[in-house]
Amino acid sequence: MIDLETDNVLTFQEAADKYSRHLGTIRNWATVGVQGVVLESKRVGHRLVTSTEACEVFFAALGDLAVKNNSLNTEDDNCSD
Repeated sequence: MIDLETDNVLTFQEAADKYSRHLGTIRNWATVGVQGVVLESKRVGHRLVTSTEACEVFFAALGDLAVKNNSLNTEDDNCSD
């Protein structure tokens, strides 16, 4: 959970700038996600914000997902031999 007092809170635009992504990409990560992994966000007033910590968790989860998918693909490849 994003802690507004201790986390490094970022607007979506700040997150887009920090991670060299389009604002729409950050918005999609927070609303739709990627293969079930959603970027944590929180509404503050009229804005949605995220945090550096939430982004790190999101990227780590995507990395874990990629490793899992790669190992599944490798196992499938081995089964066809």
